[in-house]
Amino acid sequence: MCATDFDIEKCFLRDDVQRILKRITGFDLDKIFRVTRIDDVKPPRYKLLTTEQLEKVHDTFTIQAACIDSCIFGSSVTLSRMTRY
Repeated sequence: MCATDFDIEKCFLRDDVQRILKRITGFDLDKIFRVTRIDDVKPPRYKLLTTEQLEKVHDTFTIQAACIDSCIFGSSVTLSRMTRY
């Protein structure tokens, strides 16, 4: 399956995936919709950057996102396919 053809909704709604999810959760609505506490949340940090510094930070995070994407979905994202917004 090509990463560009990947449809997360279709994958999630497949019968075999739903069976696995029901087996994992036991279809316990309290367990499915429970509130979890995240203790490691840190407040955001704000920095004043020049345009050049911002571009460097943007490039760094774009590369990190591509690495995470390839780990999760097995896709190989090249920097030439990435666009700057």
